[in-house]
Amino acid sequence: MADIFSIILFLAFIYLGIQFPKKAGWAALIFVPLLGPTTLTLVGSTLIPLTIYRVGFAITLGVVVSKYGRNFPVKLILHSNFVKLLIVFSLFVVVISLQDRSKNIIFSYIPNLYYSLVLCFIIIRTERDLRRLTNIFVFHAFIISVFVIIEYYGNFNLAFFIANSIPGFDIETTGLGSKTVN
Repeated sequence: MADIFSIILFLAFIYLGIQFPKKAGWAALIFVPLLGPTTLTLVGSTLIPLTIYRVGFAITLGVVVSKYGRNFPVKLILHSNFVKLLIVFSLFVVVISLQDRSKNIIFSYIPNLYYSLVLCFIIIRTERDLRRLTNIFVFHAFIISVFVIIEYYGNFNLAFFIANSIPGFDIETTGLGSKTVN
């Protein structure tokens, strides 16, 4: 049942990206990088759990369909030398890792790259948009630094708290250390 719910929510986020491309795109740019490192899982599933990164990928697919349909200008993205180098590096990582971690590469790594490159390419059109994205990243840095300070001096670990909310996840089997776990 969780597998079906995960697929339905994934399709719902694609639809959200199609119907409200600008709002959904900016919301993805705000929440996905902030909550992604905590491995926030919205729907636990044995097939493919719906993590916040996959939500960002679904919204990006919807925004691409809304903006371009089938005529997505891949050549425009490839004009950047940084993007070309990132793609070569990513292909290298995929080739090396495909044998032992193929599910992770296909369903996590490649969609994350697609999300990070394509959504910014579509959403950022003016200098004002670029400043807005910079402000979002500064806000992310502030929030993350606050939780680092709280974890260092206090007894609260946000990543551990969110990991405990994921069904079927046991932090002790991962071998990760923390003041909260140890």
